[in-house]
Amino acid sequence: MGEALLVGRKLHKSDNKFSEWCKDHGFGDMKRDTRADSLWLASNWNSGIASLDTEITHPTNIRAGHRELVQKLMLPEDLRDLKVSEKPTVTLDQRSAERLAKVINRANSGDGGSETAKRHVESIAKKHGVSSEELREVVSHADPAQVLVT
Repeated sequence: MGEALLVGRKLHKSDNKFSEWCKDHGFGDMKRDTRADSLWLASNWNSGIASLDTEITHPTNIRAGHRELVQKLMLPEDLRDLKVSEKPTVTLDQRSAERLAKVINRANSGDGGSETAKRHVESIAKKHGVSSEELREVVSHADPAQVLVT
């Protein structure tokens, strides 16, 4: 099929003429993207694609796999198998970081306002999609001007 489409494409460089040729030769009901993928497959068949597993013979699936492989090969080797976590990130400006550090200190103090401060820390953490422990950990180890919760 792809080779037949290659013949039609070689005969007709114009998209309109090629579309007419496709209709005249039984390819009129084929989706444009499937037709393009079939053309791609036929043009790249000798580059090793012919040896692929027969379960993935649809041109669109083969091309999608090829795109994924090319993108992976463009990465440095040490990053190819890196899995990215989807943890939320919160960036605080200097004033907010300083205020949050004070609230956390108050929550850890054990005095009369510590329960209110703990609830406030939990509320801020929930608002940003992190746990209050993560928020406390980052603030305790960071310069308040550079607080970044990851």
